[in-house]
Amino acid sequence: ADPTQPKGRVLAIDKLQIFPIEISAKYNLFITAVLMQYYVFFQQGASIMSNMDFSTIDAHDKVIAALDGTKVDVVLSDMAPSATGVKELDKDRIIGLCYMAIRFAALVSKVDGNLLFKVWDGKEVPILEMDLQRFYKNIKIMKPMASRSESSEKFILARGFRGIQRPLRNGRRGE
Repeated sequence: ADPTQPKGRVLAIDKLQIFPIEISAKYNLFITAVLMQYYVFFQQGASIMSNMDFSTIDAHDKVIAALDGTKVDVVLSDMAPSATGVKELDKDRIIGLCYMAIRFAALVSKVDGNLLFKVWDGKEVPILEMDLQRFYKNIKIMKPMASRSESSEKFILARGFRGIQRPLRNGRRGE
């Protein structure tokens, strides 16, 4: 492999349309395919799927198919619901998105993989942290420096995915 070339792959999903932007020729952004109403762009190993609602099973299936059996090193989520103005409802909705990201990461992550996701601070965060400790070796809650001081936005970094073991069957772990 050529060490001057990027290695690895990035797969990005957004609910909104992602439009191509003017960039220098060195980045070579090409529209390479239109797949089933989703625009897919490839930029040196990056695939962007827009107009995709990640809260649907269909979106999960498409992402898993795009990974083609490859396990990932990092799952990063900045999903957030549209704010209703009702704080408790909004916090419940983002917690639901957090658990969706955790479940998805458990399906696609390599052992020792990492997960980073957005959360709004509240009484549910310690429970979320305890749930993560079952699957990850290290959990850290951070407030980005770019976040306003009055904002409840935080990020949770879960490092060292332990993997998923199948339940015991006949006294032996499934494989």
